[in-house]
Amino acid sequence: MSEKQIDSLLKNFTLKYDGSNYKPYMYKLMSAFEAADLESCFNVKIETEGKVTEVNVRTDPAHRREVLKLSPEQFDVLNPKPEGRGSQEKISKRKRGRFFLTATLPDKFFDLLEGKPKDVAVTFAALLEKYEPTNPVAVRKLYSKLSDINMGQYNGDFTKYHSDLDSTIRRLRAQHEGYSDNQALTTLLRGLVPREKYETIVTVINNKKDVTFDSAVDMIRSHINSRSLDEGQKPSKKYIGHISAEHKYVKMYDGLEKRLNELTGQLKTYKRKFGKGKNRYNSGAHQDNSKKQRREDYFLNLKKKTKCHYCGKKGHWEKECRNKMRDEGKQNKGKHYSFIDHGSPSQRPSYINKMARDGSYLQTLKYTHKPLILLDSGANNHFFCDRDFFKELKPIQPRYIEVGKDGTGFFVDYAGDVELTTKNKQGKMHKIVLQGALYSEEAAGNVISLNRLVKSGSEYKGTKQGISITANGEEYAFGDFQDDGLFYLRYKQINKSTKTQRFKSYPMKQPSPIKHAHNILGHIAADKIRDTYAVTEGLPYSKTIKIPKKIFCKACDIAKTKRSPIFDPSAQERMKQHWNKAKIENDAVKKKQKCVPVIHKKNRMWNRIHSDVKTMPNSMDGYKYFVIFVHEGTRWVTLELLRKKSEVTQKTIQFLKHIRKLPGCGSIDEFRSDGGGEYMSAKLHSWLTSEGIKWVPSTARTPEQNGMSERHIQTIMAKTRAMLEHARLPVGYWSYAAQTAAYLHNVTSHRSTPGRKTPKELLHHEQPNLKNLTTWGCIGVNHIDKELRPAGGMGARGEYVRMLGYDDRFGTFLVATKTLKIKRVRVTKWYHTVFKFPSLKRNKVSDSALAYLYPEGSADADAPEPSSAADEPPEDGGPETKAKSKPRRSNRENRGVPGIRYGILGSYYDRLMNIKAPSVQEIEDLPRTYDDAITGDDKKHWIPSTEEELHQLRKLGTFTLVVRPKDTNLVTSKWVFKKKINVDYTIRYKSRLVARGFTQIPGEDFFFSYSPTLSLNSFRIMLAIASILKLKLHGIDILTAFLTGKMDCKVYMEIPKGWKPKTPEEIRLYNSGLPLALLVNKSIYGLTQASAIFSLTLLEHLNAIGFVQLYSDPCLMIMHRQGRIIILSCFVDDICIAYQDKKDLDFVMKRIGDKFEFRDEGELRKTLGIRVGRDNEGNYWISQEDYLTRLAQKYNITPTKRAKTPMITGSKLDEYEEHEKVDQKAYRSIIGAAMYAAVATRPDICYTLSRLASFSQDPRTIHYIAAVRLLQYLVNTKDKRITYKAASKPELEAYADASWKTCKKTGKSYSGYFISLSNAPVVWKSNKQKVVAMSSGEAEYIALSDVCRELVYVTQLLQEFKMKIPKPVPVYCDSQAAISIAAKPGFTQKGKNIRIEYHNVRDNYQTKQICINKIPGEDNPADILTKALPGPSNKKHCDFLFPISYRKKLTIMLQGTRKRKITTKTLPHKLPRLVVAPRPFRNL
Repeated sequence: MSEKQIDSLLKNFTLKYDGSNYKPYMYKLMSAFEAADLESCFNVKIETEGKVTEVNVRTDPAHRREVLKLSPEQFDVLNPKPEGRGSQEKISKRKRGRFFLTATLPDKFFDLLEGKPKDVAVTFAALLEKYEPTNPVAVRKLYSKLSDINMGQYNGDFTKYHSDLDSTIRRLRAQHEGYSDNQALTTLLRGLVPREKYETIVTVINNKKDVTFDSAVDMIRSHINSRSLDEGQKPSKKYIGHISAEHKYVKMYDGLEKRLNELTGQLKTYKRKFGKGKNRYNSGAHQDNSKKQRREDYFLNLKKKTKCHYCGKKGHWEKECRNKMRDEGKQNKGKHYSFIDHGSPSQRPSYINKMARDGSYLQTLKYTHKPLILLDSGANNHFFCDRDFFKELKPIQPRYIEVGKDGTGFFVDYAGDVELTTKNKQGKMHKIVLQGALYSEEAAGNVISLNRLVKSGSEYKGTKQGISITANGEEYAFGDFQDDGLFYLRYKQINKSTKTQRFKSYPMKQPSPIKHAHNILGHIAADKIRDTYAVTEGLPYSKTIKIPKKIFCKACDIAKTKRSPIFDPSAQERMKQHWNKAKIENDAVKKKQKCVPVIHKKNRMWNRIHSDVKTMPNSMDGYKYFVIFVHEGTRWVTLELLRKKSEVTQKTIQFLKHIRKLPGCGSIDEFRSDGGGEYMSAKLHSWLTSEGIKWVPSTARTPEQNGMSERHIQTIMAKTRAMLEHARLPVGYWSYAAQTAAYLHNVTSHRSTPGRKTPKELLHHEQPNLKNLTTWGCIGVNHIDKELRPAGGMGARGEYVRMLGYDDRFGTFLVATKTLKIKRVRVTKWYHTVFKFPSLKRNKVSDSALAYLYPEGSADADAPEPSSAADEPPEDGGPETKAKSKPRRSNRENRGVPGIRYGILGSYYDRLMNIKAPSVQEIEDLPRTYDDAITGDDKKHWIPSTEEELHQLRKLGTFTLVVRPKDTNLVTSKWVFKKKINVDYTIRYKSRLVARGFTQIPGEDFFFSYSPTLSLNSFRIMLAIASILKLKLHGIDILTAFLTGKMDCKVYMEIPKGWKPKTPEEIRLYNSGLPLALLVNKSIYGLTQASAIFSLTLLEHLNAIGFVQLYSDPCLMIMHRQGRIIILSCFVDDICIAYQDKKDLDFVMKRIGDKFEFRDEGELRKTLGIRVGRDNEGNYWISQEDYLTRLAQKYNITPTKRAKTPMITGSKLDEYEEHEKVDQKAYRSIIGAAMYAAVATRPDICYTLSRLASFSQDPRTIHYIAAVRLLQYLVNTKDKRITYKAASKPELEAYADASWKTCKKTGKSYSGYFISLSNAPVVWKSNKQKVVAMSSGEAEYIALSDVCRELVYVTQLLQEFKMKIPKPVPVYCDSQAAISIAAKPGFTQKGKNIRIEYHNVRDNYQTKQICINKIPGEDNPADILTKALPGPSNKKHCDFLFPISYRKKLTIMLQGTRKRKITTKTLPHKLPRLVVAPRPFRNL
C-alpha cells in the first residue's frame, strides 16, 4: 500500500472513541493498522529480570504495565532510534501510528500519558489497560482449568498438553491477568504425569538458572524423544531437531566404536600376516617365533568358535557384547553418559562447591516424595538437614562449616548416628551406620562424604551410570549420576512410624551462636555483631568465635529485601572511568606527600537533635504513630508511642529536659525536624525559644534535609518487620517491637560513632551489659508467687509468657500472658526457638486416686466433685446454709459486666406460664477447643454433637483422604461450639467443623467470594405484604447448607481432631506413613468462597423450581402457581416462605427437599434474632424483647422510671473536653449492642445512637452516661413492637425532617426519614448530612432528597410484587421553604447553592411521582429521628410508630379441669400469640 493510500485511509477513519463504543472502535482500528502495515509498531523492548526482551503490547497483556512504568529516559535507552537501512521507514511508521491514535482518541485520555514516552506502543498499551473490558467469570474458569490440567487428560500426549496449556495462559493474559512466566513454568511442571517418568527432567529444570517457559518445553520434548529412541520407538518428525546433543553424541560414539573394531581387526590380521621385527620384509617364508603372537592367535580363533554367554552369537565374548551394553543402558532409563575419570580430589565433581556456587538445592526436592542423599568427594564430614535420618542426636560444641570461598556456610550444633538401608546396583539391600554425622537445619541438603567412607575402609569407583561403593570386595551402595552432575544414593525410605519412635528423646533445638546473637540483637548484620562483641560485655558466647561474612535469616530476607537498582550501562561505564581517574589523581597526590594526615569529621554537632513522626497501623494497645529523637553526636535514639500527633509537643519537651541531664550530652543548641503540623505548636516554639534552642525545619517535600531521622526510622522499621516476621506475630504488636528495636539500637555498635562504641556508652558513660538479652517474641516461663497460686498454694508454680520488651531495671522484661495481660516480671528461663504457647492438657484423675487422696469419712471426701445442687437455690424454699458455695463461673475471658445470675430470658407471658429459660451465663459457657468439649462438664452433650457433625460430613462426601501433594497450601480447621435456644427454651448443642479461611491463598484456593444477603428493609416489606395479602409464614433451616455446593478449585485441609478412618482405603492410607490431607469436595463452612458457592447452588435450584429473583433484592423470590402467589426470602441458610394454600407450601418444601436436607421450623416465630408473631386479626408484628432482656443481663441494667426518653433534651455532648476518658472497648460494646435493635425494630433510638456513635474514637464520661441511659430506656420499653395491619390495599407514605446545625463543631445538620406501609414503618434512617446546609430550608430539602432516593427502591420492589401503588406517593415535610424549592422550576436565590444531586426531589415532584404535603412540626413523626424530644412528644411519636393492636381478655386452659381467668389489668397491652403451645397447655 502506497503512502497516498495510507493517508487517505487515515483521513476516512471517521469513528472516534467516546468510552462506550470500544468493540466497533477496536475492530475498525485494527483493520486500519493491518491495512497500513503498522502492526510492528506494537513491539517494544523492556527490561525484565535483568534481561532486555521484546514484547507486543497487543498480544502480551502481562507486560503492559511494565511498558507503562518506563520513563522517557529508560524508553530511549531500551528503544533507540533505528539506524541504517530502512530506519526512516520504521520511524515514519511509528509517527504515523501515534498520529492515528491521537486523532481518534478523546483529549481526556491523554491526561493518563503525562510523563510517559511519546510512542505508539505506549499509547496503545495505556488504551488497552484503561478501557479493555474483563470477564471475571472467564477468568475464574481459566484459573480453575489451570489448576486441574495435566498430561493424563491427553493420554500422555505432550504436544496436545502444551498446546492447550499455552492457549489457556494466553487467554488468561488477555483478560488483564498478570500470569508470569514463572507461574506458567510451575503449572507446566506440575502437570507432567506420571511423576516417576518425568522426575529426572523436572529435577534438571529446577536446578538450572534462567529457565524460561519455552526453553523448558524444548527440554521436555528432547527428553521424551530421547526416551523413545532408547526404547526402540521412532521419534516424531516434527520434533526430530530437538533431540539433545547428548543423544546425538551417543549415536556418533556407537558408530565410531563399530568402525574402530573393524580397523582393529584389520590391524591384527596385518600383524599376523606380516609379523613383527627387523626382518619382517625379508624374502622367504613368514617367520613367527613370538610366543605372545601365538597366544593372541589362539584366543582369536577361540573367540570365533565360542558363543557369547549373553546373546548366543559367535565372534565376541560377553564383556564385549553390545546387546548387553544396550540393555544395561535401557535399565538406567535411557540415560547414556560418557565415562568419568575420578582422579584427584580437586578434579572430582564436588557437591560442596556446587552448593556454594548455585545455592540451595531445596528446589530439587520439589517433585520428589523422599529426601535426596548426595555422595560427595569434596566433603570432609557427613551432614544432614533432615533430622528424621538420625537415631539419636546429642548436642556438641557449636562449629561453623564453610561451603564457599566467600565464607558462606552454616552452624552445626548437633551430631548423631545415621542408620540407612542402601541398595547396590543389583537392588540388594544393605544396612549401614554413619557414625558422627552432623545435623543442621540450615544445611542445604543431605550429604555423605566419600572421603570419610574411604577412611573407614570402603572404596568407590566411577562408572558410566554412577559411583559404586564397595567394602571387602562386595558392593553395598550405589549412587546414580544425574544431569546436574551430582551423585544420588539409592536407599530405602524411612517409615513414618519409625520416625516417630526415634525422636521421642530428641532435645529442643537451640540456635547456633551467631544466629542467636543475630536474633537477640535485633537482626543486625554480621559485621555489626563483630563490632558489638568488641565494645560490650555479657553476650552468651566467646568474643573469639568465628563470625561469617553473611548470615542466612528468612525473616531478614522477607523484611529487609530491597528493589534491585536499574543502571544505564553507559552511565555505569562513565562512572567507573570517573572513579578510576580520581584514584589515579589521589595516588599521585599521596606520592608527593610524605605523610597524609587523618582528617576527622569536624561538622558533627554533638548538641543537635533530629526528630520525625511515622504513621503506623493501629496497634493492639491503640497507638497509631511513633516519634523518634536522635542525638547526632552519640546516635542515641529515643522512641515514643503516640495515639495522636498532638502529643508530639509534650513528648519533645520531656525528652529535651531528660537528655540534657545525661553526662554525655551537654547543652542542646539546635532541634531539627520537618515542617509538619505536629511541630508547629506555639507551646513548643515558646519553650524552645526560652531554652535557647534553635528550631530548624526542613523544606517542604525535601526529606533529604532531615536525613538522619529518616534513615533511623528506616532502620527501626526494618528491625521491627524482621522481629515480627521471625516471631510470626500479627502487625498489631508493632508498638512493642519498635520499642525493642530502639533499645537494641542503643546498645549495639555503630560505624559512625568514635571507636564504634555503642550510643549508651557514649551518652551514659557506661559499657552496656547484654547478658539479659533474649529473642523478641519467644516464649518463657515466669515464676508465680505462692500467695498468687490458686488452690491454696497447690496450683501451678509457673506460667508461660511471651517476651515483648525490656524494662529499665536490669533483668526485668515486659511480657504478655496467654490472656494478653501485660506484666513486668523477672523470667526464669527462655525458649529462644519457641513462639507459640504450649497447650497444657490435664489428665483426668482416676477414681482410685481420688479414693486415696480423699478416704471415706474425711471432711473433704466430696471436695473434688461438688454437688450441682450447691450452685442453685433450694427448690423447697427452706433455709439456706450459711456456707454458700460460689456459683459456677465460665472459664471464658473478657466476659461483660457480671449480671443477674438467675435471670430469665423469656417474656412476661413466659414467666406467667412458669416456663424457665436458661440464663446468659449458661448459654455463653462454651468450650473453646475440641479437647475442652470432650473433657468438660457438658461432654455428654458435646461428644454426640461432634460425632453427628462428622457423620453428616462423611454422608455428604465432603472430604476425601488423599496423599498431600508437594508445595500445596494446607488450610487449617477449627471446631466451633454453640448453644441454641429452642422455642420452648430448651438448649440445643450445636457443633460445627469449620475451615480457617484466612489461611487460603487468593488465586489458588479461591477466586470469588461475594454472595448477596437479605436486607432488613426487604424483610419488613415482605411482612407488610404478607399482612396485606393475608399470607401465612413458614420457616425452614437448611442443614449443613454450605456442604451442598461443589468446590470450584482444589483445596486441601488438615485432618481435624476427632476424625477417624472408616473405609479400608482410608485405613490403608492412614497407616502408610505418607503426608496426608483431606481434599475438600464440598464448600465447608469457613472457606472464603463457601457462602458464594452455596448462594449460587441455592438460587439455581430455586430458579429450576419456578421462582424468579427480584431485581430490587436478589434474595427475594416470587412464584405464581395456579393464580396464587408464593414469596420466598433467603438469608444464607434460613428460608422464609409466604404462601396462601397449604398445597403450595407442600410443593415448595418437597422440591427444596429434593436437593437439600432441612429442618422444618414450623410457622415462623423467630428469625435473625427477631420475634415474629401474628394476632387473631391477621396482623403480623415484630419485636426484640428477648434480645433486649439479654442485653440487660449482660450489662447489669435494671428497669428504672427515670429513663422515659432515649436522650435528655439539651445534652451538650459536643462539650466534652473537661470530662475524663473512659474505656473505648466497653463504650463501643454498648453502641454495637444497641445498633442491631436500632436497625431491626427500634427506629425511636436511631438519632441517639447516631450521635453517640460519632464519639467512639474518644469517649468520655458524659457519653458513657448517655449510652447507659439508652440501655435503660430500651429495657423499660422492651415490649414495643411494630405491627403491620392487614389492609385491603397498600398505603405508602413517607415522612422527612431535619434539624439544622445539630453538630456544633462541624455545623452540619441531621436528617431523618421513614417510609410506612400498612400503617407501620418499613424503612427508616437517621444520619448526619454530608454537606453544611446554609439554612434550615436547605437542610429539610436534603432530607427530602434522601427519602426520594429510598422511595425509588420501595416502589420498584412493590411493583415487582404486582402491588398497585396509588400515585403520587404522599411525602410529608414541615418546612415550607423546602417545598417551595422543590415546586419552583429553575434556580432560586435560596436554592442556587444546593448541589445538583439533591434535585432529584424536583424531578420526582414534576413527574408526579410524589406529592409534598406540609405537616406541623409537632405532628411530624420523623421529628424523633432528628433531635432529642421531651417525654410527652417522645411518647406521642412512639405511639405512632408502635400502635397498640388490641386489649382483650385472655382465658388460658390448663391441662385438667381447672380454669383461671387473667384480665388485661395484670398483663401488658401486647401479648404474643402462641401458635404452638407447650405440652402442658392447650390452644388459646
